[in-house]
Amino acid sequence: MQISNQKPVILSHLFAPPMTGDYDIPEIAKELLAKPLMEPLSQGTPVTITDNGQNVTEDDITRNILACMGDSLDLTAEDWVKELYAQSLIHYKRNSKLRVRDIFAVQAGTKEKMPEPNSMVLYTAAADILPVSKEFLAGLCTPDKLFASFAYFARTESLGFYFINEAEFNDCKAWIKTEASKISANLSADVISTFADFDNLTLSALTESLRLRNDENENLDEYSFARVLMSLLMEYAASADPLKFGAMPFDIAELLLPQTMIFVNVEKHARASATAIKKEWEIIQKAISQPFKVVSTKKLNKLTSVHRTLHKMAQTPVKGGRRLKFEGVAKAAAKHFRSTPPSRRDMAKSIKSRLNKMANVNRSDNSYKTIKSSFARANRRDPDNYNLQGRITSTKYKPNIHIYLDTSGSISEMNYEASIKDLIKMTQSMNVDLYFNSFSHVISDVSHVKTKGKTVMGTYKAFQKIPKVSGGTDFSLVWEYINRSRERQKELSILITDFEYWAPSSFIRHPKNLYYIPIGACNWDSIKSCANSFCQSMAHIDPFCRNHILF
Repeated sequence: MQISNQKPVILSHLFAPPMTGDYDIPEIAKELLAKPLMEPLSQGTPVTITDNGQNVTEDDITRNILACMGDSLDLTAEDWVKELYAQSLIHYKRNSKLRVRDIFAVQAGTKEKMPEPNSMVLYTAAADILPVSKEFLAGLCTPDKLFASFAYFARTESLGFYFINEAEFNDCKAWIKTEASKISANLSADVISTFADFDNLTLSALTESLRLRNDENENLDEYSFARVLMSLLMEYAASADPLKFGAMPFDIAELLLPQTMIFVNVEKHARASATAIKKEWEIIQKAISQPFKVVSTKKLNKLTSVHRTLHKMAQTPVKGGRRLKFEGVAKAAAKHFRSTPPSRRDMAKSIKSRLNKMANVNRSDNSYKTIKSSFARANRRDPDNYNLQGRITSTKYKPNIHIYLDTSGSISEMNYEASIKDLIKMTQSMNVDLYFNSFSHVISDVSHVKTKGKTVMGTYKAFQKIPKVSGGTDFSLVWEYINRSRERQKELSILITDFEYWAPSSFIRHPKNLYYIPIGACNWDSIKSCANSFCQSMAHIDPFCRNHILF
């Protein structure tokens, strides 16, 4: 890609959403994200952008940006837009692993020289949100650093607005009430009633949040509450003091047409505990990922009200401190897949190696004995000789092994049988039992399978009695299933699949102890190709994903 006569760009998230007429998302995206790239450095000479000898227009840029907003990643569009922004924006990381949808967070984080979040760089409430909130209150922190810290910590798909305190939120509400009254003749009775509900909102807690629509086709009528509120908030942001109020465009799709909106009280975050902050944003994330089925147009829809009630008694302690570890990134990215399928012995060796690196647990099906010498125990051969050590035998426990087998439509009965028999032989060689789930676009109940002291065919017959699911493929079901339970997070999880899956565009935390092995009786070239595509699609979730594939 070649670019000439382009003025270096800093993208602005401020724009004026229309209250009337068609809500043209492509046109808004063009004005906000494409047109700034066409401002010339030398007036009178246009900007030229060429790609493989072809001129690139604003429409081309817009089309590729919108292609990055689907439910699954479009790697071609992602790479194209990232290359364009890397050459055009003043603050942008050429090797950014975050999505194009995160462009404003990446721009702010790059400006503030902050490392991007990934599986090895963790932003926490204790190490990041508390300090940055206190610094912002003291005037020692820029709005960009505040926004990037929240964006890298929350990893949420929403549109946020920060208020330095509740008084600023009340000032904003008063201004919106005045402006809404000026156009009240154009507003329906339901919208006027909803604005009255909005005026009664408080920001005395860490956050308040609203659900405006379930998808891009809802609440697009002229002078609807969602359109008017967004327009007024952006107008207020354009003239407000950024040290008191501003937007947090966590996701450009949500900026262009917000489905959810989060109001953040910075002062409350500065004075809260790390545990309370972590819990608050977990509730928000859960509410966004499990949305309401109906959004009423006659009343205000609070985003987290149901989930806040369900989690009222939940306690989720936080692990303080951000952990930085960059070594191994390049090594993981350059690691090639095997040219031939791994043997059952190789797989068992790899699994056992991962298991031995994991910490012991209090109790599991995977026990072993340790013997050590100690003066605390009398020597059995000569109990009266205190100069001889005795032996202490202890029982310790390694984590359980939990198998997640892909049984989607692309997995044949031959693949299933081969994988199960290989699995049985591996676990018998390791002398362990295991837990088992099958999954597709749904996940089965867990089954406890005992393999110790049993024949391969006898254990296989026991497997045949376990109902298996079928359908499409969705690894994220397994990720969420593991993440929901602290006990499952401590297990060694093995996912067996043909890798015909692309990661979702949204961020879902990848379990630390989950590893992938290939399905049995498969075409090896196809497995390698699909595994490579899967790793590429995982860049924004876990750039170290290659290290979790055991071949």
